[in-house]
Amino acid sequence: MLLKRNIWLVFYTLVVVGGLYLTFTITSAWWGIQDRTRGELATINRIYSASVQTSFDQLEIMLDLLGNDLLNDNLYQDSERATTLLDSLMARNKALVGFGLSDLDGNLIAASSSIDLERMPNLKTHVDSRDTFARALQRHDMVIGDTYYLAAIDNWVIPFRKSIRDHNDKLIGVMTTGINPGSLVPQLAQQFSANLPGHIPLMLIHDDSFRYAYISVFDDSNMLQGIINKPIPQAILESHRSALEAATGLQMQDMREDALNSAEYTATSQRGGVHSYSLLYIPKYRLWSIAFLPQTILLDQLIAQSIHYVLAFMGGLIVLFLLVRHIHQFEQRRHQQLLDLANHDFLTGLNNRLYLQSAEQNWIHETSGRFSILFVDLDNFKNINDSYGHSFGDKILQQVAKRLLRVNLGKSLVCRQGGDEFIILSRRTGDHQLRQMAADIMGQISMPFQVEQFDFTIGASIGICLYPDDGDSFDSLFSAADTAMYQAKQRKLHYFIFTEELRRQTRDRHRIEQALHHAVKNRELYMLYQPQLLCNGQLYGVEALVRWDSELLGPLSPAEFIPIAEDSSTIIDLGRFIIDRSLRDIAACNALYPQLGIRLSINVSVRQFLEKGFITLLMQALDRHRFSASQLTLEITESIFIDDFDYILPIFDQIRALGIKISLDDFGTGYSSLSMLRRLPIDELKIDKSFINQITSDTQGRAMVLNILDIARNMGLKVVAEGIEEHAQYEVLNEHHCDALQGFLYSKPLRFEALSEFCRRLPIEVG
Repeated sequence: MLLKRNIWLVFYTLVVVGGLYLTFTITSAWWGIQDRTRGELATINRIYSASVQTSFDQLEIMLDLLGNDLLNDNLYQDSERATTLLDSLMARNKALVGFGLSDLDGNLIAASSSIDLERMPNLKTHVDSRDTFARALQRHDMVIGDTYYLAAIDNWVIPFRKSIRDHNDKLIGVMTTGINPGSLVPQLAQQFSANLPGHIPLMLIHDDSFRYAYISVFDDSNMLQGIINKPIPQAILESHRSALEAATGLQMQDMREDALNSAEYTATSQRGGVHSYSLLYIPKYRLWSIAFLPQTILLDQLIAQSIHYVLAFMGGLIVLFLLVRHIHQFEQRRHQQLLDLANHDFLTGLNNRLYLQSAEQNWIHETSGRFSILFVDLDNFKNINDSYGHSFGDKILQQVAKRLLRVNLGKSLVCRQGGDEFIILSRRTGDHQLRQMAADIMGQISMPFQVEQFDFTIGASIGICLYPDDGDSFDSLFSAADTAMYQAKQRKLHYFIFTEELRRQTRDRHRIEQALHHAVKNRELYMLYQPQLLCNGQLYGVEALVRWDSELLGPLSPAEFIPIAEDSSTIIDLGRFIIDRSLRDIAACNALYPQLGIRLSINVSVRQFLEKGFITLLMQALDRHRFSASQLTLEITESIFIDDFDYILPIFDQIRALGIKISLDDFGTGYSSLSMLRRLPIDELKIDKSFINQITSDTQGRAMVLNILDIARNMGLKVVAEGIEEHAQYEVLNEHHCDALQGFLYSKPLRFEALSEFCRRLPIEVG
């Protein structure tokens, strides 16, 4: 999963880095196009303005020479010769639309044949020519007028006027001509933009009036008239001034003073749209020369240039994606294989406990239907492992798994919980269905298992619970099923269905277990001591009995909390409390009555014996309270030897070596045999109350007690009879020389103060 996330993280990182690099590359390309365009526009504009100025300079010389020729020898008075001269000059320059010589009153006195003199207005008075005519009279150099439509030649014209003077500088006339905007200047534009991408539009603008002298992009006369006849709007001029200053830091006045040096900037055109501009001032003719290019053309260049980068990036991205996807799919397959291994028991192939954790989402959260859980625990399986080895046990577990899968469980999930425990989740929830499933499972498991040349027969205990009746999570359901399985084992049943009563018992058990953890710290536990007497009324010893008065649960009998403590780790703390408190109390009592030499009997559980360092803790307690080891007896039950006989024996030997006595409690109710009894390092037998109750009313029970007394006598063991409540019981035991007697007939369990008073009154009448 980590590699899966990392490989995609690498992919996304490379995509982002590649995208950033592509963006940087395209941005750099855009900047390069912008820089290149500005350079090209500046070059075009300088060439264009230089050509314009050269052409206009040549035209000024031509007008000056032509005017003098017409005035010399009064040639202008010979209209035929004058027209021939002017027409010959026009033939050499196709850009010119006509020549004319006017007197000082604005009347043409000589003209080329291209001019219709009848339609020719007076230059001095006509609205389109009077300003330039007046300026020409006042100046020696050539004057350029605003472009306008001249009906006399039926064309648009850029007018040029030059005053003619004699040798004495006397003003004698005005020479005038015009250039067709669509003839001369477009040729220049075509000439100097042929090697550049696209067509570079060019403009000439009068500095005085801010009218267009020429715009190369308008060929339509009507469109040209709408533009040329109007000054450039002030808002457009202001936007260009702002753009010029923002891009170069220059103002238009700076451009006028630093003529023939272009400035490049980007601004919005009069017709809308963003353009790149190159601006240059021609001071002699007071004209602004402009070359410009729409940004859309630059974008087209960018797209054409960037498409290679984009295609390369997309190609690399596709290859990288395919590679990463291949790695991802490979890792998914590998992860699924590992997941299958992790979720399946390696021995049986069934789903395991880890898989159950992931299955909870599907069984509980995603599907709200009812289902049942069967907790299957094999009986007597441990004996096979201990006797024949784990290899035999493993083979039996494999066969059990196959048999469970053969059972008709409906839509189910069979898992190995661990060890010899199996869990089955089934959609069947009816009572009859559950009982039938349990019976089928028992039928399969009860059949003999063959491993090599041996046949083995085992059983199973099954606990059954239902969702959502018995829990709302797998943990609570497994706990309920496990509790039901435990009940099946305790009651020697094959299966047990979890009930509300069992839930109540479990809940009460849990409350007791939780409260028991705090009982010692809260001083809720206290000790009672029941005397054990000899037949002559002398004190033999006392048995320590723990009692619990819970603040939360009230008084609880040992039968209620001792089994719960033994099933949990609480018995360790409880046992330490009993040993320490009992030794302290009886040591104090012996100090009061040293002549009695009171012996103390303490019940010890299997868990305490198996506790690491138990003997050391016991010796420390004896030393702490200065209690003689020979006066201490540890009482054990026969069940302690069922599973741990060989392990317990060495511990008993160590205890007896210290001088501590060992008593076998409730003798006759457990599993010990005479052969086992012979091996036990014990000093005393205690006859259970259930036998004592029968010695006066049941012949068989009486015989059992007498046999126990004979066995003990033959083995050199002392015998303590507990639960004596009637005088007749005492008489039988006394007759057959029972060593010590214990029961309500003599004394109930006593607190320390009452025990001290009891000792003061010894001996007592026991007969």
